[in-house]
Amino acid sequence: MKMNSRNLITDYEAYRTAHNYFIDGHAVIANLFLRKAYGR
Repeated sequence: MKMNSRNLITDYEAYRTAHNYFIDGHAVIANLFLRKAYGR
C-alpha cells in the first residue's frame, strides 16, 4: 500500500506539473494571438 500511495502522489504531482505547463503554454499562445490581433 505504501508503494502504491507513493506512486499515486508522484503521478498526481507529475499531472499537476504537466497541467501547469499546459496552462502556461496556452497563455503564451493566447498572448501571441492577442498581440497579432491588436497589432502590438
